[in-house]
Amino acid sequence: MNNVAELTKGQRKAIKYHARNLQELAAILGIEVTDLPKIFQSHGKRVFKIGIHADLAAKYPEADADQLSIWFAKWTGLTPYLYRIVNGKHRHDLDGNDVAMITDEDRKHAQARLDKRARRKTQRQQEAA
Repeated sequence: MNNVAELTKGQRKAIKYHARNLQELAAILGIEVTDLPKIFQSHGKRVFKIGIHADLAAKYPEADADQLSIWFAKWTGLTPYLYRIVNGKHRHDLDGNDVAMITDEDRKHAQARLDKRARRKTQRQQEAA
């Protein structure tokens, strides 16, 4: 699938959502999306290293720390991000370099969050039926 016309509706929606999140981050940092650190140019396919929030705050000291915290909490709570933790191997720094292994504890925590979401979804579907 190289052509936008070949993408499913869900894939197009995900791409737009991803782009909107990166625009929001760039606005918080006071930069253009194209100037975001390399890790954000990986189409959201990498797991952040522990403490990357502090690295970004140090690199962009003018950024609003509260807004940055909110953005990271939202991003790292996304279902696709949690799946990347469950299935991934490494955490990455701002330059996209592997810097640490994803621990079993990280995987268990992410899987627990995914399981809870699945249970809530099933419950909502049963209540709606």
